[in-house]
Amino acid sequence: MLRRGLDGKTLCLIKSRNDNIMNKFSFSIVACARWEDEFIVEWINYHQFIGFDHIYLYCNDDDPSGLYEKVLPFIHPSNNFVTFHHFMFQGQQLEMYKHFINNHVEETKWIIFLDIDEFLRLPKFEKIFDFVNRFSDDVDSIYIHWLLFGDNGYDVPPSGGVLRNFTRTEGRISNMMTKTLSRARIFKDYSVTTRYPNHIWHYLNSLRGYEFINVVDVLGSSMRYYYFSDDDAVAKNYLSNYDYNKKLVQTCCINHYIRRSKRNLRDRQLRGTLGDFKNQTTTTYNLGEEMWNSHEDSFLAELWAEYIKQSYNTSIVPM
Repeated sequence: MLRRGLDGKTLCLIKSRNDNIMNKFSFSIVACARWEDEFIVEWINYHQFIGFDHIYLYCNDDDPSGLYEKVLPFIHPSNNFVTFHHFMFQGQQLEMYKHFINNHVEETKWIIFLDIDEFLRLPKFEKIFDFVNRFSDDVDSIYIHWLLFGDNGYDVPPSGGVLRNFTRTEGRISNMMTKTLSRARIFKDYSVTTRYPNHIWHYLNSLRGYEFINVVDVLGSSMRYYYFSDDDAVAKNYLSNYDYNKKLVQTCCINHYIRRSKRNLRDRQLRGTLGDFKNQTTTTYNLGEEMWNSHEDSFLAELWAEYIKQSYNTSIVPM
């Protein structure tokens, strides 16, 4: 199939969306984790619950044994939900993701790059398959926005996990950054450039041939020029529409628990801010605290509590 470039003239030959490629997995997550032993099991369980069928997990710890032990049940051949890799060099997020592209990208149909403090949020009880099925076959990638959450006043993370404890948020999408849910094959069809910064987990315009990639938001509107404005004018105008902003949250967003307690800020500094994490400074994560705690949003807290409550269905004697 031929597709026109941004100039309306340049043509590129691309593969049909209906290529008979046998993928091991339909919907996969690629993630790197450093100092996430405390949070990893809930994060994996949640994304398995909403329909993902595999996670490629890159452990960036100096010693991988702690995280490996936590995820052992998901690695076991009887489960086969997690592929575990240890990458010891701190902060080289792009290099980890390049390893995935070079070694695993053909194993799955769709991928999303997520961090362990990010939970993909869909309408109640909707699965990732249902969400992606809304889009036409010519959509290559879906940009999904962050909804930032604060620390709820906690000094240290409370017991019971992230979802049920952290419910204070900014109330609307204010950050222009997105994550990309994409057809995995585009990372083969359009190779990653050496341009810096090159954050393919946030945007795709650093791929060679980006002009031929059909990028939309969760409502189906084109995002092709979203990141192209030097002064962020396009993104600011896009997010300033209150009704549209609200629809984005209701349709699909990423609950980004950017502050999982006040201790989290200290941990970010201690675990290191080298490489792709060099901008994660104390100042950056203090600036938005009041805003991130300004609204109550218990959507995922209630959903997860309801799901966990199904454990009572196993009771031998009725309550």
